[in-house]
Amino acid sequence: MGDDNDSRARSGAGSSGPETDALTSLRASEARLGDVTEQGRLEEELRLARFSLEHCADAVFWIGPDAKFVYVNQAACDRLGFTREELCDRYVFDIDPNFPRHAWEPHWRELQDKRVMVLESVHRCKDGSEVPVEIMASYLEYHDRAYNCALARDISERRRAAEQLQQAHDRLEQRVQQRTVELQRANDELKDVTMQLVHSAKLAALGELTAGIAHELNQPLNAMKITCQGLLRDADRAALVQSNVTDKLATVVGLIDKMAAVILHMRVFTRQSRPDERRLVDLLEVIESAFGVTEQQLRVNGVEVTRELCTHPLLVRADAANLEQVVLNLLSNARWALMKQPPGGRRLLVSARAEGAWAVVCYLDTGVGIAEDAREKIFQPFFTTKDPGEGTGLGLSVASKIVEEHGGTLELLDENDGTTCFELRLPLVGRNDDE
Repeated sequence: MGDDNDSRARSGAGSSGPETDALTSLRASEARLGDVTEQGRLEEELRLARFSLEHCADAVFWIGPDAKFVYVNQAACDRLGFTREELCDRYVFDIDPNFPRHAWEPHWRELQDKRVMVLESVHRCKDGSEVPVEIMASYLEYHDRAYNCALARDISERRRAAEQLQQAHDRLEQRVQQRTVELQRANDELKDVTMQLVHSAKLAALGELTAGIAHELNQPLNAMKITCQGLLRDADRAALVQSNVTDKLATVVGLIDKMAAVILHMRVFTRQSRPDERRLVDLLEVIESAFGVTEQQLRVNGVEVTRELCTHPLLVRADAANLEQVVLNLLSNARWALMKQPPGGRRLLVSARAEGAWAVVCYLDTGVGIAEDAREKIFQPFFTTKDPGEGTGLGLSVASKIVEEHGGTLELLDENDGTTCFELRLPLVGRNDDE
């Protein structure tokens, strides 16, 4: 019984019955079917790749080492007007005037080295027209053969857009230059008007200072008159003594020199200035010069003046006459404000000091102060807090402009005690700077 079972087992293990043959055939069919499926997939990918090349919007060229076209797509044919056979019988230098025959070999070597190149060129169509193109060239090797695979994109629209952009840029540049010329002309006219305003303000300030100037001239004139009258009396009595005459004439000459200095001062003050006339000046001397003109008026009007001036020079590069006008405007405004106070309460403090790289001058008066709504407009042209007919409204405006042109600032400081304080700042200059 056992021997029969072993015999059947051995017989089944070594046999090739119908079932085994069917299984083997099925496996072989599956293998063949797999090969067919893979081949179909590859063929589909190949058809898709070819379809993509043929319907690509860019022109595609496969080029051999000799510059002859190996393959071109339909876009290349449509753009250039050649048939595929005509193009594949031509060379790169037949359609690209930028690549003559002698230039191809160096280009090929460069492409071999770089592998990928992007450049712009021109393609000449069959009818002779030319199309600007951007070319992306790739060096490829397939089955031991080298190719230049070039994709050429028509950039006519881009060129037109660039040309339009350049034309717009040129027009804009022309307008900017024209506008610059107009602005320069307007700036020059503004400078002329400003200089005229400064000159007008000088004359206005001179008018306000007439009383002080008259005193400066009348005092030596009266002294001269008395001296000359004394000389005449002595002459009538024949009592002239040479030494006495000499002394009195010397006195007259000194008084004449003083009057001449006052007149010269006024001439310098009222002349029109230019920025190129600036030189090194001591701000303290400018302040003293302004006080020399206004001191009499301040004294007559009962203004008590205190000066706290530093002992060393405050050198600035400036037009001395213009700076004196600034000082005179500030002193004149302070005098006007103090006249609204009763006698005994009219005090003016003028201080000057060096603060770092700046010369700082402060004018503090105990006048009526400046209303809050007027503070923001105090430096505007033609704005004035004086009664009609008493001011032009140009004093502080012109003063601020002069200071600004000298690289400084003129500010109205906030004071809580009812006083008014103007602060003038100008950049200091080293003492050894050239004039």
